[in-house]
Amino acid sequence: DEARAEMNAAAAAAPTSASATLGSTAEAAGARRGGARRGAAWSPARSAARPTATSAAPAAPMVDAHRLPVFIVRAGLAGDLSTVKHWLMRGGSVDATWDRPDGSTKGFTLLMLAALQGQARHVELMDLLLHKMADADLTNSGGSTALMLAAANNKHTAVQRLLSAGAKTSKRAIPPMGVDKGPTALDLATRNEHEFTRVLIVAHEAAADYGMPSHRPITDLPRVVQEAAVEGDEELGVEWR
Repeated sequence: DEARAEMNAAAAAAPTSASATLGSTAEAAGARRGGARRGAAWSPARSAARPTATSAAPAAPMVDAHRLPVFIVRAGLAGDLSTVKHWLMRGGSVDATWDRPDGSTKGFTLLMLAALQGQARHVELMDLLLHKMADADLTNSGGSTALMLAAANNKHTAVQRLLSAGAKTSKRAIPPMGVDKGPTALDLATRNEHEFTRVLIVAHEAAADYGMPSHRPITDLPRVVQEAAVEGDEELGVEWR
């Protein structure tokens, strides 16, 4: 009973709430300051009104210009033009790269990711990147260029855009073990039986051999063939050849 009485007395003497504790602490702090501003009473509201270093808004994180963040990789695969454009405006590099999380392939650019998908919205993204001077001949760790990825996956319009931008058809991917030479974009299209993609590359190389401007040989194809490339009309491409 005596011990219980002592505990009750101690509890009665202790602050009953956080506000009581805050008030007692404030009074002590005010006394130490010597009654700043002619003894004006301290209050939590007055203290909160004064700006402090910790209350300042944090600065926006800097963009790592040479590495593609995951959300931009996803935007590239989705053909999200607005998100990519905003990131580039904030200082992102048009040739920034991304590595697969498993480390199997490194050095994918936005142009590669867009070419790999090859749908209309991705081609629009490719146009933006090429306009901003993206390097169409960069390779990933496997030696693949954007043109190779598009050709291997039969993305006609992406192939056309890259050829028009002057992408080199002579570049080769890293060969498999025991093979002397890696495949070119033409080799990949042929191996995968993507006939119309193959025709586009052959026509481009033929135009270059005849001395047509290397940065726009594909535009010298007949309009009907260009439209067939966009629409994926392989029969017309094969007939024209």
